[in-house]
Formats: sequence, structure tokens, C-alpha cells
Amino acid sequence: MLGTLGAGFSYLLFFSALFAGQLEHSTNYAFEYGTFFTLPPIFDNLLQQRPQLLGLPTLTTSVYFLYRGSRSCLGTDTRDGKRELALAGLLAGLLFPFHMVASLSAFLLFALIYLKKILGTRLQSNRNYELYFLLFFLPLIAPYVIQMFAGIGQGSGFIELKLPWAFYFVKDGPVWFYLANLGLPFLLAIGSMYKKSVQPHGFFVYSWMFMMLAIPNLCSFTPNSTVWDMYKFFHYAWIPISLAGGCFLADITFSRKSTKLRKLLVTATITLLLVFSIFTSALVVTWNLSTCSSCASVGEYETGLWVRENTPERSVFLTWSSIHTPVTMIGGRLRVLGYTNWAYGHGYDFWERDDDIERAYKGNISDTLAVLRKYDASYVYVGKEEQKNAPECLKKFEYCEQLEKVYEDPSGKCNIFELQVFV
Repeated sequence: MLGTLGAGFSYLLFFSALFAGQLEHSTNYAFEYGTFFTLPPIFDNLLQQRPQLLGLPTLTTSVYFLYRGSRSCLGTDTRDGKRELALAGLLAGLLFPFHMVASLSAFLLFALIYLKKILGTRLQSNRNYELYFLLFFLPLIAPYVIQMFAGIGQGSGFIELKLPWAFYFVKDGPVWFYLANLGLPFLLAIGSMYKKSVQPHGFFVYSWMFMMLAIPNLCSFTPNSTVWDMYKFFHYAWIPISLAGGCFLADITFSRKSTKLRKLLVTATITLLLVFSIFTSALVVTWNLSTCSSCASVGEYETGLWVRENTPERSVFLTWSSIHTPVTMIGGRLRVLGYTNWAYGHGYDFWERDDDIERAYKGNISDTLAVLRKYDASYVYVGKEEQKNAPECLKKFEYCEQLEKVYEDPSGKCNIFELQVFV
């Protein structure tokens, strides 16, 4: 449901291109990076963000049991409530190494629910059963958090605050930007505030919604120089947005004052919502089917096949830490280090390896051989990313007696060297 409804008014790009006679599936898309419609639809995002496939539903489930358990503990029988709170903490803790942002979101929602309880005058006498969440959450995330903060004093930059996401991506005024990018479900959620459609759950739903929307407008804490990944908070905001919007539609449809005209208008609204939301997903599918963007060149494809057929299955390759390389995505072999942003998102301390790879390609040949032996790597790959970041590396490897060139594609852009073992 979220995959379908989680989109704004970006389908207007299609109609704009259609009426202007500029329609082309490979260019008219439901998402424009860095321009006005810069929040990707959830369905589009789930096609390419594999961690989000786990992060979004696990966060939703954890928060469901967190809120359900918190309310159950208000009664006389607290056993089920304590179990649900423990399960919520367990899910959020297990999620941390797979999707740190989603796990952090679950903790922030726990903090809001707990803060409301301890500040509430009528609930002061109740025990703090919500702490069952922390009892299962904190031990699971502690090893990763300690590792992350240990690198701060060593200059690893694991935690790096930057300007808010909105500073980089909100171009034409925040009001119009968010109305356009969050779409009709957001407008319905705002309407539910005036009708009080989600009572008595208003604090839970709206605090979740506005907290997720506020965080990208207050700060950014993503790796390297990009702040793009902060958009995931908007996707998490779509969960309570859908809840509030759905309650609002039900409220105005089935209230005592509901008329035939109102029911007709609501039916039309729901129909349009579904049709155009599905239309956005359709644009995503047609783009992916018709785009001319290639994942690998012919030379890279042939290189990957050679790797698969001519190297041991568990062999380790030294490559640049790029997002795509034929060694892994086609050849299926291990690398000293893959794409660093993925390692960062899983909470791993990869900075030493990152420095070693740069030293291996940009330093002298002794540095290269030392790095190969340190990580038990048998092969060195030189492709477009390696030559772009270290232009002299190919010549350096060709003159090295300990490295033998075992493969070169016809274009000369993909080269593989094998470390020789001298007895």
C-alpha cells in the first residue's frame, strides 16, 4: 500500500510532456534528482534501495508493537504489553546493522512516547514498562555505536553533521515543495487534524509524522559529501501520513452528517488517489524498461565472464571502492572493499581499508604489494574507476615483476593482474 500511495504529484511531469509533445518514456520520469520533484516515490526507491526493503516494514512493525504495548500497559493486565514492548525493542535493535536510519527512527518514536507518559499528570503513578523496549534495544546496538563513536577522535569522520537536507534540495519554497512532493495523502493527513479523525491516537500519529518531516529540515548526518540519504525520513513520514489520511476519508464518509454528495466526493477522491498513485508507479516501471542507461559496457561484461570462468570462487580482488565493478556484479568474486556508503549504512568501520586501497593505487609498488598481502588478495583490477582516480596505476602495475597481467579486454580499459608467488 505504501509503495503505491507513497508518491507526490510528480505524475504531472507526464501530462506536461504529453501536452507539449515531448513525451518519451526514457526521459519523462516520476522523479527529478536535485530539481523540484526530488523526493523519489517509495515504489521507485524499493527497486534500488535493498536495505530499505527491510528498513521500511521492520520500522513499521516495531513502532506498531511499541505503541500497542505502551497502551496495553495502561490497563491492569500488563503481561501482553511488556511482551509487545520487548518485541518492538528487539526488532529495532536487530535492524540497526542493516538500516541505521530506520532503527534510529524507532528509537526516536520510543523517546516521544515515553516522554509524553512521564510528563502526563494522570500517568505519574504508572510504572515505566516502556523501558522494556530499551532493555532489548540497547544491548543489540551497543557494539556498533561504540565502534562508530570510537573513530571520531581518530579523524575517521563516522559521525559528521552537515547542513539540513532542505538546504540542498528545497528550491522553490518549502510549502509548495512539500505539498507537491508528498501529494494528496499529505493533504488528507492535514485535513484529519481539523476533524480529529485519529483520536485518541493523535499524539502518536502526528508526532511521528512531524518528527520525520522535521529531521531533514534541521540537520544531515550522512557519509562523505552527500546528504541525499536523509530523504528516507520522508518515506517514514508517509506511514503516519497514510494512517491519518485514511482515517480522515473514513471520518467524512461515515459520519452522521454524511450526505450522498459527500460520499460521492470521497469515492471520487479515493479513485483519483489510487489511479494517479498507480500511474506514478507505472511511470517508474516504463522508465526502467525503456532507459538506455547501461549497467556495464561490453568490455566490462566480458571481463566479468572471464573472472567467473578463470579465477577461484573465493578469490579476493583489489579494486577501487566503486559502486559497480564487473569483478563482483558479473564475476561474483570478493573485493577488499566494496561501495563505502553501503558499509557505512551497516555500521562497519571501513576507513582503514579505504585508506589502504587509495595507498595501493596511488602509492608506490611496495605499498600495493603490502596491501595485497595484508588482505590476502590475489588479483588487482584496473578499470575506468581505477584509472580515473589513479591515472598512473596501470603503468605502475605493468612494470611490476610481482604482478602479471592475466587479462586485458580488446578496448584496453579493463585489466587484471595476478600476484605471483615466488618460491
